[in-house]
Parts: sequence; structure tokens; C-alpha cells
Amino acid sequence: MLENTKFFTVDTWKTEIQKAQESKIDAFALNFNYNAEGNNARLSLAFQAANALGFKLFFSFDYAGLGLWPKESVIALLLEYGPNGAYFKRPDGKPLASTFEGWERAEDWPEIKLKTNAFFIPDWSSRGAKVAMTLPGPDGLFSWAAWPEAPNNMSIEVDSSYTYFLKGKPYMMPVSPWFYTNLPGYCKNWLWPSDSLWWERWQQIWWKQPEYVQIISWNDYGESHYIGGLYTNELHAFKPETGRPPFDYVTGMAHDGWRELLPFAIETYKNNISTVTEERLVAWWRPNPNTQCPNAGTTANTNSQLQQPLNPVVFQPNAIYWSMVAKSKPDIRVTVGGVSVPSVVIGEPVGGVGIWHGRAMYTSATGNVIVTAYRNNVIIPGLLMQGDKPISSSCSSVNWNAVVKSQRAPAGAAVTPPYRLEQQYCIAGKGEGNLDGICQASCAKGYCPPEVCTCTKKSGVPVTVKRTVPTVYGCPWPQYTASYLGLCSFLCGTGSCLQQYCIPSSTEKQCSVSADPPPPTPPAPPASTCTPVGTSCNQGTGEGNLQGLCVFSCERGFCPEKACKCTQRGKSLDAPVLSKVVGCPIDSMPTDSWKEYIDLCQFTCERNYCPPGACKSWRNGTTDGISTINCKPANVPGPAFNTRSFQEMDARVKAYGFEDHVLAAVVHTPMWVFARAEDGRVSSE
Repeated sequence: MLENTKFFTVDTWKTEIQKAQESKIDAFALNFNYNAEGNNARLSLAFQAANALGFKLFFSFDYAGLGLWPKESVIALLLEYGPNGAYFKRPDGKPLASTFEGWERAEDWPEIKLKTNAFFIPDWSSRGAKVAMTLPGPDGLFSWAAWPEAPNNMSIEVDSSYTYFLKGKPYMMPVSPWFYTNLPGYCKNWLWPSDSLWWERWQQIWWKQPEYVQIISWNDYGESHYIGGLYTNELHAFKPETGRPPFDYVTGMAHDGWRELLPFAIETYKNNISTVTEERLVAWWRPNPNTQCPNAGTTANTNSQLQQPLNPVVFQPNAIYWSMVAKSKPDIRVTVGGVSVPSVVIGEPVGGVGIWHGRAMYTSATGNVIVTAYRNNVIIPGLLMQGDKPISSSCSSVNWNAVVKSQRAPAGAAVTPPYRLEQQYCIAGKGEGNLDGICQASCAKGYCPPEVCTCTKKSGVPVTVKRTVPTVYGCPWPQYTASYLGLCSFLCGTGSCLQQYCIPSSTEKQCSVSADPPPPTPPAPPASTCTPVGTSCNQGTGEGNLQGLCVFSCERGFCPEKACKCTQRGKSLDAPVLSKVVGCPIDSMPTDSWKEYIDLCQFTCERNYCPPGACKSWRNGTTDGISTINCKPANVPGPAFNTRSFQEMDARVKAYGFEDHVLAAVVHTPMWVFARAEDGRVSSE
């Protein structure tokens, strides 16, 4: 996030780029808002550093933060930086461009691509893959669905939707280690189950083999999924005027350790195999037991994504999770507060070389955490790891962010896994919804199609199955979709025709299935009932004579619902008062319309836009007196009151003993009101 690099120098950028290069990362996707302060200077520094180190960058235009990007601005930036040697390009030389949302401006991208030669892979996740591919512009798609919805574990259901509707076009698959946010100023306070996500998602990437993988994120501190350096002077979302968090859940919670898994994970994704030279141990845990402190209103899941909010305690057990890049099976031992906690293996690599994963449940124990790797009952040199942030029940709120620690063993002889990815065979799997039972049965027999099922366990030895004699064919029941075709054909043909899903047949025939393609695309999120800080209205419209007033005022952040319709939120134009005037609807304004205009006329006339067909104004605040203001419908009598000069009123105020005062004239009342003086006394006449 470019927003979180305000105080970066070229050297800071180089430091972060070197961390990424050590992790085998090829490029940074630079996410930034339209017209955000400092964009140009920060981009310049980033490209200086990237060019110096042979690293790549590409743009992810954020259409959701401060408003929609005008196509002219996108074109200008791509023309400026696209030819840069540090800009990430496709093999054919086309510069890669992406977005965070922005489907509303899809019609801009054919022209943008024509003028910049860009290859466009947007994130339009709010529309889903099916709808996104009907919009103009995409050459591929990026999905933001990197986290599971409780109570589920992560699956490839959404990924399969993307690859289905992309029909061979590039898919950028997301991976993320964590998700927790508590920023009421941005209407955010939820978590998604993430305890084993970092390990589990890389298994799915190896299985799915997308063209691109994007890690979410390098430095988004507000959502707790950062893996880059933690800079406390860049926590801009944690300010009282922005995110308004109830407590700081990031300071002291570095996540650098998660990068220790990346060289092996990324090389395996790219090359179908890697090697282990340095054994690496990573462990993570939350700093507080899940029920020992107030929850601060955090839920698992969020209404904003059409999900059912649930109790996070159920899905975030008290446990220390660990992953180890190992040359052979390790024995991981964990203590909390000096008390041994049993550790179990959750996942192991095929052939024993690679990433092992497990956890140790500590129930309600507190104290320092020590994680140690043994082999043959001896500590592996360098792999005794002590956390510097103990688990504590002394807290104002549960911190659902993760403490992440890591250790490396000394480098030794390289060990290569005995099986490449293409030599590994699925022997267990799962599916979503009704597909789960048939996927479990099929994957256990060695057929686990990645478009439909998620493999959960592999082996270097294939499962041996025999075709039935005579051949039995199988079709899904008509209510099922095409997702079941291959599964039914395989299971029936191997003598395991699950008749709750499949119809066996002694003759081959054309299957009839539901026309609905798998799987369903997610619906658009509902309109939010919360207005995030810093996202006032910046575009709007009105009907009839209100149109000009609404366009002018809404783009300056004032868009009254009774008169105007806000069409976009984001950073609004500065709107200082330019004239001391009173603005009113014109005398001929119909009575039933008058209330719609009065606030707009006051706002716009003070800013030198006072269209005579709708508004009138009088000079106010001068020393030679103020005229009687008749700011009312023409057919409604106004109250009688005397006009007095400001000099006279000033004298009266001082007569009451208010030397330091503020004066206010109240229209429509037969009196002048004196404001509160510094000593708190109030007087009126």
C-alpha cells in the first residue's frame, strides 16, 4: 500500500525490496488511491529503488478508497511508468495493470489499453467472476477471496469459479496469512479464521497452479495480514481522525517470520520442486487467550460481505501454530509459561521433505512461549525459539492479531524432495456443499479434479483402481450440475457408483445435467449503513432545477439526502467559505420545494455559486449593519424584528461585561443572542 510509505526514503524502499527478493517475490503491486497526497513523490522513490536492485513493480489502481480513477489519470501514469525498466511486463512486453474494485469504470479500459498497451487483470471481486467477464476490458482476473468464511476452512471453490469463467485467460490467485481488523472509522471490526491459512493456501496454490499468485499483503497493517517490515510511523489507519481503533493491535507484532516459508513455497509453485538447505521454524499465536479479555465487538465474518457474524471464540482456539521447512520429520515441542503443551502434526509433505505443519493447544495457560525442534530426541541446532511477547490475560481487549516468530538452522547439505508436484497423487480431498461427499469418495480413489475438489492429502504412490467388467457408466442425477459429470463417470466406472449422486448405466449415453455452471459467483455486498471516515460524498446529482446545486455541493462533500443523491464517495474538493453571505431560495420558489433548497442555497452562495434561477443572497457581517432577511417561502409571513448595527450590539455585549465574546445573529426570532463568554456566563436580550 503506497499510503503506508509516507516516510519511506529510497533506502527504505531498497530494504523492503531486498526482503522481497530474499523471499523469491518477483514484484510489488503498488496499490494507491486517486489524487492521494504524495503519490507522485512516493512512486518516484519506489522506481528509483527498484531499478537499482533489478526488481519489478506494477500498478493496482484503488477505485474504492478516495473515489473512481478518471481514465485520463490512469493513462497518464501508465504512459509515464509503463516503459520504465522496473515496471512488470508480460513476456510480450505489455505492462501489467490491476485494480482494487472499479468495475463501475470498466468501459474506460478498452481505451486505456489501446493507448498504453496494458495487459489488464483487475480485482472486481464484488461482482464475481461471471459478471466480471461480461464487462469490457479484462485480459484476466484477480480475486480478493483469500480468506475462508467461518465456520469453513479455506477451499478452492471461488478459485474454481474464476478459472471456469476465465476459460483459459490468466488467473491471479490470492494468498494471505491472516485477517483481523478493528477500525470503526472505516466500519470494520471482524476476523476470518486464519490459524492454518498460510500453510493450507500454499498447498492449494500448488494444486491449482494459477498463472499468477498475489500475496495479500506486504504492508496493510490495518487488516493484520502484513508480511513486510513493520514501521510504526506508517500506521496511518490507526489515527483518531481515520480508523479510530479502540487499541493498537499492531505495534510490537512483527510478521517477518511468515516470509521464512516463502522461498520453498514459491520455488515449488514455479518449478514443481525446491530444495532445503536451511531448515526454518516459524510459529505464531495470539497474545491473549480468547475468553480472558473483552472482545471489543469483533465477530467472525461480516455483514458487509453478506456473511453471518459468528462468535470468534469458536473458530480461534487457544493454540500455538507452527510450520517448519524440514529435511525430514521434526519433533516440535512447545511450552507456555514453563508448562509443556502437546503438539500434533496437521500436515506433512509427500516424502517427508518440505513444509511440516502443526499446532499445540494451550487451553487457558499464560506466560512465555518456547517452541523447539527436535530430531532423534536432540535439539536441532538453532531451532530453539523463545517468543518475546508472552500470552497474557491482562488486556483491555482481546488482540486477535498474531505474534509471529522464526528461527533458522545453520545451512547444510541441500536435500531435495523425492517427488515433484506432478509425481504426487491425491489420496484424500473435500468439496463444497453437496460436492463434499462425492469429492471425498473420488479423491480417496485418486481422482480429485482441481476444478471441483480440493485435495487435502497427497502421496508419492498412486492409488490403484480397476475399471469394472463389464463397463458401468454413470451420469449425475438431472438436478446436479456439470461439476458431477467426471466424478460420476469415474466412480461408477470403478465400481463405487454413489447412487445419491449418480445414475449407473450399462450403456454409454449422453448425460443430462442442470445448465447452471459451477460454482455460484458471490453477490454484490449490500449498501453499508456505516460511513467510513474520510469518505464523504464527492459526486452527486439532483432532479430538475436541483441538478446544478447538487453537482456543485456534493463534489465538495455536502450532499443533503432530502435534495440530492450521492453517486460516489471519496475525497471531496476543498470548500472554504469565500463570501460572508446569507443564501436563500428565490421568492418565487414553491412552498413545497423550499425546504429542499434552503440548505443548498446557503452552502453554494457562501462559495460564490448562487444561481439566480434558484437562490438569492445578501451580504452579511459588514460593519454598516445588516438588512432584514426574509429567508422564507413568499406566502409565509415572517416574524417581526428590529435591525440593529453590529456596533450597537457590540456595545450592548460589553455592557454585560463580556469582553471576549462571539456574536451571532439568529434570523426568524425577535431577539439577538449573545454567545457564551470564556467564563461560561450567557446573556441574551
